[in-house]
Amino acid sequence: MTFKMRNHILLSGCFAGALFLGGGAQAHVLDSKQKKHVEHKTRKEKDATPGVENLTVLGHAARIAPATVPLDITEPTSKIQSGFLSNNIIPLASIDDIIRFQPSVYSQNPNGPGMGKAEAMSLRGFQDGQYNMTFDGIPFGDASDLHHTTSSLFISHFLGEAQIDRGPGTGSTIGNATFGGTMGFMSKTPSAKRGVSLYGTYGSFNTRAGGIEFDSGKTRFGRAFLDMQHEETNGYLTNSAERRSNLMFKDVIDQRWSRFFGQGV
Repeated sequence: MTFKMRNHILLSGCFAGALFLGGGAQAHVLDSKQKKHVEHKTRKEKDATPGVENLTVLGHAARIAPATVPLDITEPTSKIQSGFLSNNIIPLASIDDIIRFQPSVYSQNPNGPGMGKAEAMSLRGFQDGQYNMTFDGIPFGDASDLHHTTSSLFISHFLGEAQIDRGPGTGSTIGNATFGGTMGFMSKTPSAKRGVSLYGTYGSFNTRAGGIEFDSGKTRFGRAFLDMQHEETNGYLTNSAERRSNLMFKDVIDQRWSRFFGQGV
């Protein structure tokens, strides 16, 4: 009885070992086949996919801020540079559209950019007529009072830069109401190269504008440009269609006093 049980146990152990070894071998074979299948599939997909080279893209981001701060100021001042005007402001924009991005300035034009008068324009809480406004250093305003009709003034395409002085200025500050601050606009400098430039824009409410600029380049009569522009719009407001034409000529003459002082200026 004991001998038979030992033989039965031995046979059972051999059978279990055979099953274990056979199953492990079969599992190993399945794993090997699956691994080869995956490798073959990966190699096939890799061969079908075209080679992609590593690309290095180099770009230059234009560092254009709405305003910069001059280093030689004595009171809060921000300057709008020509790069911001040419890249972020539409050519037909009036002065109220140019300065609205500056600190302490509020402006709203209900009929659309460049159209109509911005009645709500203010600087540091002072309303129109309570601050100074200059063009190339010369104060200007309406003939009847100190207010400014923005749609009747120069457009952004004529400007080179603008400077917002949020203070009363100094004794040399020229103007009619300098206590509220000064909005100074400078015309752009004529190009040293001869050329012709066309520009235009089209927007909502059938707003369209176009212009042409002639640059003389550097001549013996100086450097000059002639800029002509025309615009029309139906306006955002009802029955507020407008049209206007703008013309600007500027000539910069380098005066030479060599015949008097023996050197150029």
